Amino acid sequence: MAYTDLKKMRATKAKWRRANPTKVRAMLANWRAANPEKVRAGDAKRKLKRNYGLSTEQASALLFNGCQICGGKATSIDHDHDTRKVRGGLCGNCNSGIGMLKDSPLLLVKAAAYLMDHGKEI
Repeated sequence: MAYTDLKKMRATKAKWRRANPTKVRAMLANWRAANPEKVRAGDAKRKLKRNYGLSTEQASALLFNGCQICGGKATSIDHDHDTRKVRGGLCGNCNSGIGMLKDSPLLLVKAAAYLMDHGKEI
């Protein structure tokens, strides 16, 4: 059946989907099983947009420059958990480290002082 009216076609398909939810779920499950790469890519893209407000291109640019703390390979988008504002790209270790220190500059300074008191140098 060919449609010349886009609105009519969408309405017809929407009506069919509402009338056949079990078939729709089965079709979607089959498509997801047959296209795992597309599913992963779409999930990652939606997560970036939902969590950080970033496109994949913006996220790639942040990660391309490396970890903003140690200079290693950036694999994580760092963000402020209160404001959700993106701060930059970090490696997993640095991102976990500042997370474990509750994003607190004071705790970070205390941790550095502790290490220096026990023989570590800058």
